[in-house]
Amino acid sequence: MMNHQDHEVDYNELLEKLQASLTNALTNQEYHRLLELDDAVKKCSEEAMKACDKNPALKPVIAVRLDELIKTYKKVVQICQHRSDELKIDLVKTNRKKQGAQNYLTVAGGSF
Repeated sequence: MMNHQDHEVDYNELLEKLQASLTNALTNQEYHRLLELDDAVKKCSEEAMKACDKNPALKPVIAVRLDELIKTYKKVVQICQHRSDELKIDLVKTNRKKQGAQNYLTVAGGSF
């Protein structure tokens, strides 16, 4: 059976690994992994907070780890928003080109 000290190490290490996975997914532009990791982080964070309720001595370590995780999340959100904005611009450009091609073909007597 694990004692509270083991829980501290487990949650701290698990949150640290999840944070590293978020950073890696972002660095490697593996945006599809972010949702999966988000669910894992949420679950682990909730469990860590419950462990802190049972053992207040865990709070300082977990609080620091969660603070670092929040900083990573802010970076993830910022980069994803930027990428979303880029994709919106690309979509608008593509739609304009498509419309231009359709207009050309209409004038030229072709079809699209």
